[in-house]
Amino acid sequence: MTSRFVHLLLLLLISTGCASRKESPKAVDERPTSFWKPHLLYLNPKPHDRLYVEVDAVEGCQPSKEELEALGGVLQAHCEKPRGIEIHQSSVIPKAEAKGLSRRELARSWMNGPPASERSPAYLYVLYYDGRLGGRKVEARANPHTELLPYPSAIFFNRGYKPSLGRWMTTSVIQHEAGHVLGLAMREENAKAGHCTEKECLMQPKVAVHMFRLLTGRDPVTQKKFCQHCLKQLETSTKQPPAKNLSFIGPVLVREEKGYRVLSLQGATALAIGGGREEASKHFLNQERNRKTNPGENPDQTFYYAWIEDAVMKDRAKARAILDRASRDPFGMIRSSAEELRKKAFP
Repeated sequence: MTSRFVHLLLLLLISTGCASRKESPKAVDERPTSFWKPHLLYLNPKPHDRLYVEVDAVEGCQPSKEELEALGGVLQAHCEKPRGIEIHQSSVIPKAEAKGLSRRELARSWMNGPPASERSPAYLYVLYYDGRLGGRKVEARANPHTELLPYPSAIFFNRGYKPSLGRWMTTSVIQHEAGHVLGLAMREENAKAGHCTEKECLMQPKVAVHMFRLLTGRDPVTQKKFCQHCLKQLETSTKQPPAKNLSFIGPVLVREEKGYRVLSLQGATALAIGGGREEASKHFLNQERNRKTNPGENPDQTFYYAWIEDAVMKDRAKARAILDRASRDPFGMIRSSAEELRKKAFP
């Protein structure tokens, strides 16, 4: 890429754990983010008429056939994709290579995105791993969860969370996480902290095990379906037009704004001003592929990059106008990144 002004920020991300609570986008950023509806990219036939799901797993943590069928069942039932939904079992990560790495480090090293031959599908990444291999207590205890900001396209299933989880529970849990990807329970009515309040709904915050049913050899989990409130929410969502400025370049989610774009990956976001979207996305992806967590750093920290092309700076009035718009972006850290760029570009 051409030379540019570059600024790098390193800040904490508020995670969205599932068994305890689900943070809303408003809780992650101080402004309401009603425009942020990436779940519509999965539900609706346009602009992506196909869904590609990449599933990676650390050795010994691979999903069962039942789990993949449960995930596919939810997506097939509720995502309108005329060209189909493909669940692709991609990499099996050697256990030796996973030791000492967090889920985000694994994701950014191994996620590939759809094949280059694919015609602009929606993309979802799923990682099955054992948090105990990461060497950190907080990682070992991490709940299976879906992270909605800054990158809304990843499900993390920690086998170390409760190693004794039976097949009944694991299938219900992956369906629950698929519900979060589709935007479920992020509503005001019949929901609390991003989870459904209906007792038998799959979107309850915890999967309940009925011991009598277990002891008598029956399926101990009765949470098998989305409740009427969740189904109504899905029906309503399918009638909403998806954002025209969101799309995927490989695994990178790109949000186009007037004069700038916001790029997202797991654990990283970039404000890019100038240049082509594919070039910027590849540059961002390569940066993340090569980024290593230094000793003493928190691997759950999120990186915020920002750059402005020299070509943009040739028209200083235009550059100022773009930075002014970016400094009013709905996401707080993009606003901060724009302010830092302005200080460097116009000292």
